Amino acid sequence: MGKFIKDTSHTFITQIIAFALGVGAMIIIARVLGPEKNGIYTLCILVATLVVNFGNLGIDSATIYNIGKKRYDFKEIFRNNFILVSFISILAVLVGLALVIIFHDIFLEEVPYYYLFLALLLIPVTLIMDYLGNVLRGLQEIIKFNLAFLGNRLFLFLLVLMALFLFRLEVIGALTAHIFAGIFIAILIYRYLKKIKGKLFEKYRITRDYVKETFSYGLKNHIANILGFLNYRVDILLINMFLNPLAVGYYAVSVGIVERLWMISNSACTALFPRVCSEEDEKSLKEFTPVVSRNVFLITAIGAVILYFLSHWLVIIFFSEVYLNSIRPLQILLPGIVALSTARIFGNDLAGRGKPILNVYIGTAVVFINIILNIILIPKWGISGAALASTVAYITSLIGSSIIYSRISGNSILKCIFIQRSDFKFYKDFYQILKSK
Repeated sequence: MGKFIKDTSHTFITQIIAFALGVGAMIIIARVLGPEKNGIYTLCILVATLVVNFGNLGIDSATIYNIGKKRYDFKEIFRNNFILVSFISILAVLVGLALVIIFHDIFLEEVPYYYLFLALLLIPVTLIMDYLGNVLRGLQEIIKFNLAFLGNRLFLFLLVLMALFLFRLEVIGALTAHIFAGIFIAILIYRYLKKIKGKLFEKYRITRDYVKETFSYGLKNHIANILGFLNYRVDILLINMFLNPLAVGYYAVSVGIVERLWMISNSACTALFPRVCSEEDEKSLKEFTPVVSRNVFLITAIGAVILYFLSHWLVIIFFSEVYLNSIRPLQILLPGIVALSTARIFGNDLAGRGKPILNVYIGTAVVFINIILNIILIPKWGISGAALASTVAYITSLIGSSIIYSRISGNSILKCIFIQRSDFKFYKDFYQILKSK
């Protein structure tokens, strides 16, 4: 638990700094571009992210899982996965190009093609950067992973400033900033891995047995991740389909603010998944995850209450009165954000136990609910309807994942969600680590 607390606290501090940089970049982009162009920018990023999430084929989670289980030599894992990711990157760009051409008039109307084509360049950069970052997580180099994450946010912030204020490039500048920030961090991570592990490519060929086993695990987790991503972002596509980029621009600000609460669960999940993958003591694992889940639930809930009462002023101060329409959907999303924060902990535990297929079952039901509710509610209540649909879906995800996790682990649902007296020691240890830093 001590190492987990240290890794989580370091990740949380990193997330706070990254939060400030991320919000700073988001504010600059939203203010400079205005609601409509901010909506166009959001849709372009969404297209690239959508292809990335569909295209990685579970290699990211399989990398962490295989390194944690130590069934293969590290260099064999790195070599095989790097070659696979490079090949998938090329294929993903071609698939993305086809999707843009085919579905432009349905989901992306009013978004110029040249913006979308530029966004496609972000696909290989993101796939390779994410893969290298997950190698660090698999090695449980959490501090180095955090530094890489923070470096990406810092570099992105600086490039956004240059692109929008110095060169006046608007949407093109914001997209280009993402691309170069990713390239910069990918190079740094690769150089670090080479430094600690030596020559990474002694051979340039794929091991068939390794690839087979990797996809056997990775594809199940991949489907769960796709469903999770659709659960997060399908509302944006449907808003643009039923409404317009202006509505997307308002909703993007709502989502961008509330999802900052996820830095709490992100911090925990970053350290939790590789820990579960490598944990051999079932008793220790049974006690470990509930401590994480219920504390994530509590802290996120407190943050959500505070954000609810500050939301009006935060939007006006940071984004201006132009974005007043973002306030109501922001408030509606908050209960769902709290619920999904905890559901993600259970999902990471199940995946770390080698049971990602269970997350697929949950994710399929939740995405179906989310899409149906969005189709019903967006025409009636606009972006507030989209927020309500997402919140109901996220709460459903918590209910499903907590029930399944409870049956697998033998822990009661109440123990996994509500704070226990023993947790005060956790807070004391956490405080001591923060104080020492």
